[in-house]
Amino acid sequence: MNSRSSLQLTFFSVFILFSFPLSSASNTFEDDIKKLSIFQAAFDQMYLEMGEIKTSATRHETGHFSNVESDKIENLLFRYLVLRRSVWDIINKYQDYNTYSDYPHENMKALLVGYTSALTLYKYSGILITKNMGDDQVIDKLNEAYFRSDISRGSFREVYHSLTNLENLDELDIARELFTSIFYTQIYEPGTPLNLLIMDPTYGPLITNLESLHYTHVKLREEILNHFVLITPELTNRLRHSTVKKKVEKLIRKAGGRFKALKAIVFTHVGHVK
Repeated sequence: MNSRSSLQLTFFSVFILFSFPLSSASNTFEDDIKKLSIFQAAFDQMYLEMGEIKTSATRHETGHFSNVESDKIENLLFRYLVLRRSVWDIINKYQDYNTYSDYPHENMKALLVGYTSALTLYKYSGILITKNMGDDQVIDKLNEAYFRSDISRGSFREVYHSLTNLENLDELDIARELFTSIFYTQIYEPGTPLNLLIMDPTYGPLITNLESLHYTHVKLREEILNHFVLITPELTNRLRHSTVKKKVEKLIRKAGGRFKALKAIVFTHVGHVK
């Protein structure tokens, strides 16, 4: 099978994977959690293959990627973009969740799935940048336009700008501050949504993994900013904890409560990290 046929077959397989629900009940939170798990595994596999191409590429001898290697990079970029869109679709699904559910537990489930998806999106987009930001040849390939796979020019650049946009970084910090305040308010209080969900085999792992995801986001953004951006006093102040807390307090007053503020920031703003 030639490289073009192989590439087309992979494209078809990826579309099949993401075009159909995982079960007949396609609108449940559990289905979206399963999908998110599949997407994470697919991201991990994609980056493993990308690492293999970078280390074994003939460019180290010839000064450029071979046609086969270029096809593989196009394939990997295509897979990344499909996965990114798939995670974004989960976030987008719950943006208006508060308009059609009056049940606190359902709202909390939606928030957990949406917030986990947003941090997952930042994590794997951040890995795309950090794994390649020191390699100009790979960056050039990831910024190329690939017409047969409908990829516009500037993919790497677009992801980088999204991850380093100060408003996006603000919103992620605000979301974390809000969730932390809700977490410690509810987690030890019997009967609250988080207190009940922390012991649930489906939602408990989402709750406990949020801190790890946020830590990963912070480390990735520090690595990216330190590599590309001059860290000015203004930027340092913008991301300072005290500044974030003031913004949190303002948002709580505006939204009418911590939970409403967190929903607003996660589903309306954090999802901008695409």
